[in-house]
Amino acid sequence: MRGYPSAIAIACATCAITSSAAAEPITLAVTAGVMTMERVNGEYHATFTLDGPGGFELRATGDGLRHANCSDCFPGDPFSLTATLFAGFGTLTFAGQSHDLNMEGSGGPLDLVSGHQFTLPPVTGSPLTLRAPFSLDGHLVVADWRFHDGSRGPQAFRLSGTGLATGVLIAKGNAHSLQTVQYDVVPEPASLILVASGLATLLPRYRRRV
Repeated sequence: MRGYPSAIAIACATCAITSSAAAEPITLAVTAGVMTMERVNGEYHATFTLDGPGGFELRATGDGLRHANCSDCFPGDPFSLTATLFAGFGTLTFAGQSHDLNMEGSGGPLDLVSGHQFTLPPVTGSPLTLRAPFSLDGHLVVADWRFHDGSRGPQAFRLSGTGLATGVLIAKGNAHSLQTVQYDVVPEPASLILVASGLATLLPRYRRRV
């Protein structure tokens, strides 16, 4: 994959930030977004948008993807919708700052984990659609973050989220071929309760004004 200018370095979710100047990681629960993986000419390509509190936005595309299972699988094989995005480029925005994003390496900075295991059925002429919950775990590091005191340095972001994954497999001879997977982020119930509470607080104020 060709390189792109970047202010962001990506570390795997299990890696630590080694710089002594690094600030405390910012932990964000992703509240909305769609991540789509599509197989084109035998290679997977991803496009995704993630949103969260504090004006957090992550917009990126990537062609460095690793699916947890075989790309072409046979009837009776175990199969899940777990995948990892480990390369891509785009933009990360948070708290009024925007930085170029360039994911490189093979550690797995964005892990899309689905605990549901399918057993693939016999191949037919119709596409096979599989759906299962998934969880998102990601660790991003902005190398040149602007802090309130005017200094600059690395700032880590730890992302989490949940949602529903939908995969489509088509027949390829006597095997199933994974063509697309879409990961729709859905906030956890606790996050929805907080949002609902905020709306309930604002509604009486609005009514008193009108």
